[in-house]
Amino acid sequence: MPQYSADLYCVYAIINRSDFPCGSFEFRKYAETPKSKRWWDLAFGIGSLVPALLFGVAIGNVMKGLPIILKDGKVISFITFLGLLNPYSILIGILSLVLFTMHGAIYIDIEE
Repeated sequence: MPQYSADLYCVYAIINRSDFPCGSFEFRKYAETPKSKRWWDLAFGIGSLVPALLFGVAIGNVMKGLPIILKDGKVISFITFLGLLNPYSILIGILSLVLFTMHGAIYIDIEE
């Protein structure tokens, strides 16, 4: 099932984003050492960055177009997850990450 691997990674990143960072908020307040607090801060950061990057990679691949074969009325694709990580889609992923970060910074600026 390699053609669905990128979608599954995006879904996994969304699930991690909803559970892991919220869990990091809860567990960080019970952390006793500065090292464990830094670890929970890192967990929150990774749980926030990965979905934004993967969404951009997915959009970049859709904009670029993916090679598919139509055989007996079924769509077949032989692309692996690493095959989806081409320079164009990674660039679009980084762009989406920057845009999400800018959106959050503007929201924080407006709220203050």
